[in-house]
Amino acid sequence: MKIKEILNIPKKCFVGTPMSKKDFYDFAQLKTRDIKIFTDIIDKITWVYALQEENIRITPFKDSIREYTEVHVYDVSLKTYKEEKTDKNIDRIADIILRTIPYPIILVFEYQNKIKLYVSHIKEHLSDSTKIKLEGPISTNWINLDNLDKIDEKLVDSLKLENLSFSHFYRFYSDIVDNINIYNGSKLVGRDLSLTVKLSPDEIKAIQEEIASKNKEIELKKNHIKKETQFNRKIEINIEIKGIEKEIKDLEVKLLEL
Repeated sequence: MKIKEILNIPKKCFVGTPMSKKDFYDFAQLKTRDIKIFTDIIDKITWVYALQEENIRITPFKDSIREYTEVHVYDVSLKTYKEEKTDKNIDRIADIILRTIPYPIILVFEYQNKIKLYVSHIKEHLSDSTKIKLEGPISTNWINLDNLDKIDEKLVDSLKLENLSFSHFYRFYSDIVDNINIYNGSKLVGRDLSLTVKLSPDEIKAIQEEIASKNKEIELKKNHIKKETQFNRKIEINIEIKGIEKEIKDLEVKLLEL
């Protein structure tokens, strides 16, 4: 199962154009470190689909801060994958591509038969009209297409074109963003949060971000413990960690409120 089968996009939207990595180096004015990341882990980048009014019959959208005239799908095939270290580099690559392409895009990273999706709403950059500003990029975890669980299957179904709004491109893309926010929250607690009546996708995202922030705080404190020489201080830090872990549990419970 590939992304075209998940999204169920008509053939008339197909582009299939390979993108030169050098184009991104030049356009985004990348530094040596970022160029090395592109070179080391990316096999190829392909512009897969362009969804436009003439081929998908979705109306363009424009307001005072954003203009959505079309939505693109890009596929990034990886040469290699080494878990956490590669994921940090993939986040960096995703950020660069999302800022370089001046349209809302569905960015698909692919390794073997696993995929990782990135999306982000965009708006005009207030201080530089030639740039776009990302509104909180979000991503899925790695999804094993050979071993989908119930929550994965729900996401796959929710991203099919027939289950998205065709009123205009902003609403269409917002449905995709919302579905991924709900998916991420569902993965976090192990339950389908699309059944909730109390939390919006934005509220689910906010709770996820707060949990992620607290997990980072825990990691910093654990590193502090390793360096701390005073036993009493180690005990104090450990108590602080337990308190943060309790806060995380409370946030997870909030996600499960129906």
